[in-house]
Amino acid sequence: MRNKLFIIGLLLTTLIGHSQDSPVIKNLLVKLKKNKAEDTVRANTLNNLAWEYSFFDFETSSDYARRAVSLSKKIGYEDGKGEAFNVLGNNARAKNQNDSAYYFLNNALEIRKSQGKEEKVSAVLINIANIFYQQKDYPNAILKYNEAIKMAESIKFYKGSLVALTNLADAYGAAGLYQKALQTLNRALGLNKSVKDSLQEPYLYSTMATLLQEMNEIPAAVLNAKKALSMLDKHPDVFLKIALLNNLGAYERDLGNNDTSLVILNTALILEEQNNDSSGLATTHNAIAMTYLLKEQPDFCISFAGKARITAGNIHDTVSYYNAVLILADAYQQKRDFKKALTLALEAEPYVKAINNKKSLYEMYDTFSGIYEGLNQQDKRAEALEKIILYRDSVLSDENKKLSARMNVELNLYGKEKEIELLNKSAEVKEVELSKQKAARSFITGIACLFGLVVLIIIFFYIKIRKSNLVINKQKERVESQNEIILNQKHLVEEKQKEIIDSINYARRIQSAVLTGDDVWTKVSKEHFVFFKPKDIVSGDFYWAYNTPNNRSVFALADCTGHGVPGGFMSMLGNSFLNEIVIENKIFSAPVILNKLREKIINALEQKGEEKRKDGMDIALCVWNKLNNTLEFAGANNGMILIRDNTITELKPDKMPIGSFINDERLFTSQTVQLQTGDCIYLTTDGFPDQFGGPKGKKFKYRQTEQLLLSIHKMPFTEQGKIIEEKFIAWQGNLEQIDDVSLLGICV
Repeated sequence: MRNKLFIIGLLLTTLIGHSQDSPVIKNLLVKLKKNKAEDTVRANTLNNLAWEYSFFDFETSSDYARRAVSLSKKIGYEDGKGEAFNVLGNNARAKNQNDSAYYFLNNALEIRKSQGKEEKVSAVLINIANIFYQQKDYPNAILKYNEAIKMAESIKFYKGSLVALTNLADAYGAAGLYQKALQTLNRALGLNKSVKDSLQEPYLYSTMATLLQEMNEIPAAVLNAKKALSMLDKHPDVFLKIALLNNLGAYERDLGNNDTSLVILNTALILEEQNNDSSGLATTHNAIAMTYLLKEQPDFCISFAGKARITAGNIHDTVSYYNAVLILADAYQQKRDFKKALTLALEAEPYVKAINNKKSLYEMYDTFSGIYEGLNQQDKRAEALEKIILYRDSVLSDENKKLSARMNVELNLYGKEKEIELLNKSAEVKEVELSKQKAARSFITGIACLFGLVVLIIIFFYIKIRKSNLVINKQKERVESQNEIILNQKHLVEEKQKEIIDSINYARRIQSAVLTGDDVWTKVSKEHFVFFKPKDIVSGDFYWAYNTPNNRSVFALADCTGHGVPGGFMSMLGNSFLNEIVIENKIFSAPVILNKLREKIINALEQKGEEKRKDGMDIALCVWNKLNNTLEFAGANNGMILIRDNTITELKPDKMPIGSFINDERLFTSQTVQLQTGDCIYLTTDGFPDQFGGPKGKKFKYRQTEQLLLSIHKMPFTEQGKIIEEKFIAWQGNLEQIDDVSLLGICV
């Protein structure tokens, strides 16, 4: 979670002096008591009290605001109503009463617009944008912040622009649009040079550092954090300095500069001790302990983690407490005191399970895996490893969801911007039409006047020619303006295209991380190859394998509906469901695995009855029992090729896919083969045989694929993989690749 330090800063600079006993409130209450007249002075006093109380007592604040509304309506005081509605809206938003907040703030907006008070219009727009931000409706929040910025800039209200820009950057960051967030923060920093707000500048640089850290731009994050720190010598917010020191210490640790990290974190400790910041002390002690753990100095690690544990326990800070417990478990594991490490890890386990954070669960079971390995408890270690795989996939799935949400925000925002642009153009067309009608009426009037005076005829034509020249000039300007709009739209499209391609490249990295790694395939068989060539950046094909603790290997090759991003999402579903069925539910029967997979795909995609979809996959799946050297095969439209003693045997699949609704609900069947040493097993999707190429531009076909495999099956499998890739490239030539291509080979 990012530290929204600039928001903290805005609050701190405002909250100083706000309390029920503040002199400001006491003076306002005296003033209200003395002035009994129902006039603007009393309305302003009520609004000022509502504003002061809004920082710590929403109910009292709203009561004063409602009284201000009632009085302002009675005396016809629009400014009083506008102020009161603004306070009521902000109070409702703070209480998560978003519908009420939107109602009050829209009333305030209408009043401010009717008064022509642009400065206050921009302030209300920021508050409305804050509602959308709170609801995580980032596209609408971004549009409203931009509207507020445009309004504030038009009247040179730079402080309002600065607040809106800062909040806009946070909205972009929350939506995952990091480049736009950085651009917006740079605009805010540039504007701040004009405003010269020395209190705000370090918050902006601190936010920039946090954003860069999320983008994994650690060196740049360090530079910005140091800039922010250099501005804090005379700054009233010591807690910002503590937060920055902790962040900077973490950045240096991420860069491997552990000694530098320790110096910075110890500086933070001194400030925390001086300011009795117990929560900060627990956090920093844990950070120092983690740094010593990375330096492989477990005794120092245990000392600081122990302090963090005690401090966190005293203030009931459960997060820091259990972080300390897990760090201690890792430290004792490093000391090879595995029993002590296990006791600590078991203490933390219920809490980590309760918070249900997938990344924390993944890291905890990684600790358990190392401990059980040290204790030589292989069964327990196998259970921990299974959970590591499970939560690793969950973490990657969460990342995938974030990527999808980010792309939705971008597309939604783009759509809303285009909608506004079309509305503006429509209004412009109507205005031109009205102008034409007006010109026509003027012309008729002029014609009537011609019959009166010849002099007026000459004057009329002189005016008409002059107007025509003006129209021509305006049309020329409009054409130039349209050209500029077209160029801007071209740049926008290019920028959107780049951002979408960047997103898809990120999806490719996620997919690559999910696909079964070579270490797993080596445990299936040392002699193997995987030829994998996506048509687009991400693939609808995927390969998967798992080695069970009881000496079975389960492996599969699948071809999902479509290729590119749609196929990629389907492949992620298939990969995740196979993990759940085989690893979590421990199902090792090939046809049962496919039946379960079909059931999960249908449920996930809501495929049923007349609304059946074509989404799904073709798959070949094998379960190799290495104890008796038998292989059970089940296939959905994809078969298996077995080569033994220069003879090809093809195991036929069931002629139905995984996923599409089938009226007769047939179950998948299997075939079992007794394997022999030297047998070669091949699985392929249809991308290889369906590829057009060769001298006549024809398909490669299955028959030629089998003959190719037969001709090379006695070679080392690494060589086979290279030959297959070379053959495919040579066959394809200059023709387009038509589908994702995958071919898997395993030697018994």
